[in-house]
Amino acid sequence: GESDVVVKTCSESSLPSLHVLHRHQNPEDCFAASFIVWTFPEQNSTRNIGSIYTNIMRWMPLALSEGRVLLIDDRNWSLGDCPSHDSQCYFEAISHCKLENIDGTSWAGAHNITSFDKASYESLPRGNKIWKAPTNWWFISKIPRDSRLLWPGESHQHRSHLESAALLYLMRPKPWVKDELQKKLSDAFPPDFDPATTVGMPIRASDKCEDHNLR
Repeated sequence: GESDVVVKTCSESSLPSLHVLHRHQNPEDCFAASFIVWTFPEQNSTRNIGSIYTNIMRWMPLALSEGRVLLIDDRNWSLGDCPSHDSQCYFEAISHCKLENIDGTSWAGAHNITSFDKASYESLPRGNKIWKAPTNWWFISKIPRDSRLLWPGESHQHRSHLESAALLYLMRPKPWVKDELQKKLSDAFPPDFDPATTVGMPIRASDKCEDHNLR
């Protein structure tokens, strides 16, 4: 028979944390919302999708804690090979709010986050509509304690739960990508594959090119 390996979308998932993220990221009035904006790397960057999204997910807990929608400025992304040249070539939009919902005055008054510790967190200008997340890599943001209260159940109180849920939400595949993934998985596993008796072993390879240049 066929294997039980199935790629699920957010709407099909039973994980309550994904539904919490979906509600948070899609407010009724985008024009009244406040935002954290994370910008994709420059066009000649060789950063891969995993590297990019691992950084984006670190800002979701702060967005939750502060009641801000997390947006990504992914215009003209070099790895986007569809007409829009952005992350929606492969993934579902992370919010129905758009950068276009932000007026010029708010952009002019945007606050650039340059550090993140207890003092800088407490001094963040809550009145500014936009906080711009730094683009330097592996910027570790400490999760404010208040963000823990937003998760259903005690199991979602740890940083690993917050970040894993954020990554699942951010990387929801487009239908065509889901179909391709499903096909590849079906081809990769034998007909008698049983997940209950399987041990997975992650293998990391080929993502550390010399000087981050593809040779």
